[in-house]
Amino acid sequence: MELAYTQETKEKIARTQICLSDSFSTIRNGRICIPVKKEYKFKIGGTVIDKSSTGNTLFIEPKEVGKERNLSIISAPVDV
Repeated sequence: MELAYTQETKEKIARTQICLSDSFSTIRNGRICIPVKKEYKFKIGGTVIDKSSTGNTLFIEPKEVGKERNLSIISAPVDV
């Protein structure tokens, strides 16, 4: 499933750069996540999907990404 992010979502993600442990997003458990330093866990609105083996990095699906993902699932046609 390919998601098209709104400009507002892209801007919100860009503002979180200081909290990130890397400059990429990744797929964890089928969800788009960003790696966040554990000390910034509460500064990023979203759901913790996974954590690194050291526990220093949390993989969080940002709230805006989750909303768009849920909307795309709801609006997807159902084969009967």
